[in-house]
Amino acid sequence: MRLKMGWSGTRGELAALAMIEDYPQDHLVLRGNIMELLRANQWREDTINGPFRLRHAIRRTGVAVRTNASSTSEWGPELLKWYAGLPEVASKRAYDFSFVELLLPNTQGAYFNAFHQNVMINPFNDRKIIEIAIGMPTSLRKDGTIVRTVFQRTNPFLLDTPFH
Repeated sequence: MRLKMGWSGTRGELAALAMIEDYPQDHLVLRGNIMELLRANQWREDTINGPFRLRHAIRRTGVAVRTNASSTSEWGPELLKWYAGLPEVASKRAYDFSFVELLLPNTQGAYFNAFHQNVMINPFNDRKIIEIAIGMPTSLRKDGTIVRTVFQRTNPFLLDTPFH
């Protein structure tokens, strides 16, 4: 799955350090997150077209080890302020926006800064592309229809590779 998504290396674990050192010096490293958005990876089936669920949102941001009453009281007020600040259209895709605005910068952001010999470029760091990706129906993203369509049109041989 990771190779199919263009994934290179592990995240911020110590194992990644040796891999990062082995990348050719002064190269551009392409890495992006459009597939996660096209797969609606922040959504559960029971959250699609439903009301905003604070506990689910807290869990998906990764700020708490466990999502329980304690983590909800600790992180809930700040997350609700963030949610209230979203434009109305964006609030319908709050889990996608929290992925882009809250999760990625605080997880992969630090990892990508470790590329001290290279420059990491996210080819999908474009608001228009993100808008198009999360503007597609969440149910079609979640059930894999969008990803299968992209593969069918671009690299049909990838359809035989397990992907989840």
